[in-house]
Amino acid sequence: MPENPPEFLGFAATLLESQASIRQEIKSNWPSLLGDLYPAREYCLAAIGSVLARPDKAVQESEVAQKVRRTTIHSAVTQGIYAIDCCLSAGLYAQASALIRQEFEAVDGLRGIRQGKQKDKTTSQIKALRHLGRVYSQLTGLAHLSDHQILAHAVSEEVGSFDPRLNPELCRFLFSVHVNSLVGICLDMAELRPFDDQTPLSSEEHYHLGCAMDVLVKSGFITLKEQSSA
Repeated sequence: MPENPPEFLGFAATLLESQASIRQEIKSNWPSLLGDLYPAREYCLAAIGSVLARPDKAVQESEVAQKVRRTTIHSAVTQGIYAIDCCLSAGLYAQASALIRQEFEAVDGLRGIRQGKQKDKTTSQIKALRHLGRVYSQLTGLAHLSDHQILAHAVSEEVGSFDPRLNPELCRFLFSVHVNSLVGICLDMAELRPFDDQTPLSSEEHYHLGCAMDVLVKSGFITLKEQSSA
């Protein structure tokens, strides 16, 4: 180990401590800045918890591998919810976008697995959520640090600032994607743990997932197109 003078190592403590205090200040706005989006996420988590509380259905031997792949994705997404909260509540939007993009891809990957088209070790083609293609592009630009405009909007108010900052608009956008993905994850979970032989979801699960989607519609994140009459 190199012998560094104590005063030099103090830079490390100063950097971490200054960012910690700023993150704590940003966190004081959490989750009130989300408005109805936070209860919408609670609806999703309640539905997911309800689905996971019942036993999974038996499948044919030929379907076991598919089931294992799907449940593994369910586990990864569920375990990552805490990390998303930690990042968003601290103003770490670039880091949160990587996790939320992962959820986005999980929904589409599960579709591909159900259809027998998603090969192992390949990236999903984002067909199930093609209507949110622009959202996925924005997530990718932020997660990969490749879109300067959105990255600059996320991490700094001025050039040369290295401190996290509060960005309510971006936070709500990312959280909306998060909620939308959780609805898709829950629906896939329910196929493997159906409420009964006829319906994957219980009436309570169906209602609360509907309420979550209604929040996304009212916020403008999801736009419903009217079908023209024949």
